[in-house]
Amino acid sequence: MLRDFFAPLFILLLLTTCTPTQHIRGNFVEDEQLKKLKVGESTAQQVREIIGPPSSQELFVGKDWYYMGEKTETVAFLKPKTIKRHFYILEFDDKGVLASLKKFDEKGIEISPDGSKTPTHGRDPSLLAEFINNIGRYEDPGSGRRRKS
Repeated sequence: MLRDFFAPLFILLLLTTCTPTQHIRGNFVEDEQLKKLKVGESTAQQVREIIGPPSSQELFVGKDWYYMGEKTETVAFLKPKTIKRHFYILEFDDKGVLASLKKFDEKGIEISPDGSKTPTHGRDPSLLAEFINNIGRYEDPGSGRRRKS
């Protein structure tokens, strides 16, 4: 009897873990929201009400707003797959009216770290030279006093 109950429950549990889960990172603006904006007419306040606050803003003057967003999908324990990515720059004039809307394509550049070492200036002693230089720099076991370095 328990077997008849737990077997379908276990199968149902396995099936639900394999359904894709969508994640949204950043301020993901849908195309329908962008269509509501009118260049030359929409004010900064209207833009904020329609598509929300910007992901980032120009630091000093504040006339440019940046919207960055990414939608990913993850199935079970697999690596997330990017479904859609966008980047918009909205520029405002001195009166706070939308002057231009620039849309960049979805291709993002993935940055992979460089495995090489950072060069350091100075000597590069060999292992033997390091060993010889370190003789006498550390404590003498059992003496309780430290040698001069």
